[in-house]
This record gives sequence, structure tokens and C-alpha cells, in this order.
Amino acid sequence: MSQADDICDFAQTQLGVPFVLGKRLANQALDCVGLILVTARALGIPLQEPSPYSRRDLVFAKPHVLALACGLLEKDMEAVSRGDVVRLAINQRFPIHFGIILGDHVIHACDVAKKVVVKPFVNCLDRRMEGCYSWPR
Repeated sequence: MSQADDICDFAQTQLGVPFVLGKRLANQALDCVGLILVTARALGIPLQEPSPYSRRDLVFAKPHVLALACGLLEKDMEAVSRGDVVRLAINQRFPIHFGIILGDHVIHACDVAKKVVVKPFVNCLDRRMEGCYSWPR
């Protein structure tokens, strides 16, 4: 199996886990960054825990700072592929949001659904994909 397969397989084990802002507890409570971090931890991928943040902090943050602070590697959005992390700017309430590409779908911890969900990737493009990241090896 490839790293992308491992990432996608583990992330999908978190489907239905409740959304709680700032949480990083696999199988218990996650936000969108938490999903990325617990996936990395489970697979031994070296990502850093970003400083604690609030939704208000994200409104004023430089959008790519959080992803780069974790240790993700920025890549061309045209080259997005299975297992990559995408950064979205949905609206003022959700100025920075992250998910993992599963192929033609994306998995993410969704505040609206109050849990980790899978949605068609085309919906992400409608919600303004603003960045794409690969994982360190």
C-alpha cells in the first residue's frame, strides 16, 4: 500500500467522530486540524501540533500559516491527489478549513454536521480551495 492509501484508510476510521474545536482525540473528538494530526500520529508521520487557536484567531490568521506550522508541504493546487490535505476558505465563520482528499471525495471534521464526514470533492472547489499540501515522508 502507498502512503496515500494508508492516510485515506486511517482517516476513514474517524468517520462519525464528533466535531469539537481544538480537539485532537482519535475516535473521540476532532476538529479539522485534529483529523490531520491524529492521522499523522497513527501513521508515524512527523507533524507538529500548532499553538492552540480559536475560531476568532483563524479570522485574522494568514491562511497557510497553520498548515505550514504543522509541517505539511505546500504544493500546486493543480496537482492535488489522493491523500493530500486541502485548505478551504468557506466563509467568514470558517476562514480556514482542512480536509483530506480521498479521490473524488474529501473527508473532514465538519462543524455544521458536528462530526467527521465525507463529501464530494467538487463541493470543496465550490467552497474555494485555497491551498494544497502533501505530507512529509
